[in-house]
Amino acid sequence: MNMTCAFFDLDHTLVSTSTGLLWYKYLRKKGHASVFDTLKALYAYFRYRMNSLDIKTLAEREVRKVTGISERTMIEMCERWFHDMVKQHISPRAVEVVNEHRAKGHVLAILSAATPYTVDPVKRHLGIDHGICTHLDVKEGRFTGKLVEPYCYGEGKIYWAERFADESGLSLSDCYFYTDSFTDLPMLERVGMPRPVNPDRLLEAEAHKRGWPIVKF
Repeated sequence: MNMTCAFFDLDHTLVSTSTGLLWYKYLRKKGHASVFDTLKALYAYFRYRMNSLDIKTLAEREVRKVTGISERTMIEMCERWFHDMVKQHISPRAVEVVNEHRAKGHVLAILSAATPYTVDPVKRHLGIDHGICTHLDVKEGRFTGKLVEPYCYGEGKIYWAERFADESGLSLSDCYFYTDSFTDLPMLERVGMPRPVNPDRLLEAEAHKRGWPIVKF
C-alpha cells in the first residue's frame, strides 16, 4: 500500500493571515523597522494577493537585509515572534484537518515559500514532522544574503516536493496539497488530491473549472 502525504501551505492556510505582515508588525513593535518599511511590506503583500508581484525578487531583497546576522539570533527571535504574534492566528479548522490526516496515518508536511525560521515553530506546534521550505545560505553560522536555489515557490515547490517524495518513498499522485494561492497551481496539478483552501479569486475560478473541492479553514 502506498503512503500518503498531506502537504500544507502556510499563509492563509495553516495560518489565517500573512506571516510576512506579522513579521513586520513584530519588527515595528520592537523598533527594528520603520513605518516606511512596514508600509512597503503592506504594499508588497497587496501586490502579491493581486498576483502582480515578482515574489522571488522580493525574497532576494529581503534576504540581503539579514546578511551577516547570526542564524542563532534569527531562530531565537522567530521563536519569540511565533509565541507573541503567530500562534493565535493558526486556524482551528486547519488543526482539525491536520489531526484527521494524522489519524489516518498520513505523512504530514508544511510546503511553503517561507523560511525554516517561520515554518519550524508552526511545525512543532502542530506536531507536523516535515517542513519543506526556502532555505537561506549560511556560512560559519551567519547569513550570506543569498537564497538556496531553487526558491521554494511555484515550480520550485514541485522540485522540493518531488525530492522529498523520492527520499520518503512517496508518490505525489497519492498526496494532498492544501493551499490558498493561484501561484501554487503547478503543485496542485502535480498531486492526486488538490485541495484549494479559502482560495484567492483566480484559484477559486480554476477550482470550479476543474471540479476541485474547495475547503474552508
